[in-house]
Amino acid sequence: MTTERSENEQRVDLEELREELGETVTELAHRVDVPARVRARREETVARAKEVGDQAKALVAERAPAVRAAAERSPGVFAAGAVGILLLLALVIRRSRRK
Repeated sequence: MTTERSENEQRVDLEELREELGETVTELAHRVDVPARVRARREETVARAKEVGDQAKALVAERAPAVRAAAERSPGVFAAGAVGILLLLALVIRRSRRK
């Protein structure tokens, strides 16, 4: 049984090690480049926020006639609901500022 490896096998192993090292260096460079990661995260968040905003606009446009009709039928109930929503929103904002 021979423990020596052929020159070809050694070259193949060396090429595999070089590829692994290259991947490792690339990954480490990506991890160290914090500003680029922050920019990418910001772009993802902005895109997601725009998408949610567009969905909200579409929903409001779709439901606006029904809300308008309900407000005309019973303005007191509608006003009370609006006040309740505003109070809830104020509470959420106050709690988020404390953190």
